[in-house]
Amino acid sequence: MRKVIVMRKQTIKRVGTLCLCVGMLLTLLSGFCIQAFAAGNEGSLTLICQNEDDILEGLKWDILRVGSRVGDSYVLEGEFSEAPVTMDDLSEDALVKKAKVLEAYAVANEIQPLASGATNEKGILVFDNLEEGLYLVWGYKLTKGNTTYFPSTMFVEIHETHAALDWNAYPKYYMTNFSTEEERHAVMKVWLNEDGEPIDYSTSITVEIYRDRELYDTVVLSEENDWKYFWTSKGTYDWFVYEVDIPEGFTVEYDDNKVQYRIKNIYHGEITTTTTTDTTETTETTTTLSSDTTSTTTTTTTTSQTTTTTITSKTTGTTTPNLPQTGQLWWPVLVLGALGMLFVAIGCRMTLMRNDEQESNEK
Repeated sequence: MRKVIVMRKQTIKRVGTLCLCVGMLLTLLSGFCIQAFAAGNEGSLTLICQNEDDILEGLKWDILRVGSRVGDSYVLEGEFSEAPVTMDDLSEDALVKKAKVLEAYAVANEIQPLASGATNEKGILVFDNLEEGLYLVWGYKLTKGNTTYFPSTMFVEIHETHAALDWNAYPKYYMTNFSTEEERHAVMKVWLNEDGEPIDYSTSITVEIYRDRELYDTVVLSEENDWKYFWTSKGTYDWFVYEVDIPEGFTVEYDDNKVQYRIKNIYHGEITTTTTTDTTETTETTTTLSSDTTSTTTTTTTTSQTTTTTITSKTTGTTTPNLPQTGQLWWPVLVLGALGMLFVAIGCRMTLMRNDEQESNEK
């Protein structure tokens, strides 16, 4: 009888020890999984640059991180935190225009890309090790034979809620044939209120004109030149314009057809401007653009604009999450953790049972 009791105690002890060891091992594995999953929240973007049967090899691209997700919104960060753009309109056409604004802002302010690269012989370029966030991707013109390709700038979002952190993108292009004829270009300025109606805003603006992302000329637009400027060029260039100092309360949009470039300042808040009159005594005049009246006061009214943007899971252009679903799944962590605690509890329980039996036998 005593021998049976001893064997029972040994069995309970061994099983309890085994359960404790298994429980501790599973708990450690769940911890390693958490670390691995956290480290794995990086994605990649694969650009596939082909036009029908034409493979665009050697096409250079830059990628910049412009913001991060907060709930269902995005906040522009770092060097883009003061960019003159709002994301209230998230239609495809609007996002294309906003991408142009951020591209011009980055080039004019010499913001360096996160990474750069060129497509291989298959027309493919991969940007990897991308942490979650909102990215701006732009390409440089590429000439093949008599045709020059101008890729469109686009937004790409890397986020685990998409189930896949790896993305394919098929950029859109504008194409033109080489010409030796002189081409006439124009830049013009338009002032609009928040309802899209024209308004009269008497001031001047400074505009930088860029050719192949290099500063080409700086001009001033005002009522004196009817808010327009013209220039001519020969050859195939990638042109865009940039408004240097945007009046407070306005945002900017750039529209173009590769020949005419229109700058639209859209009024979103109360605007104040300060001028000095040539009188014996200097008077500060504040003109408020919110009505048809003008008043003189020594109080300056300013407004602030937010940089919080709302982004859907959709990206611009033809970017689609069509790579295999490689997003991280968290259920193994929960299962391993739960099993680990269960086995630890069983082990502790069996250890207590062995101790209770031992105390009873001693009595």
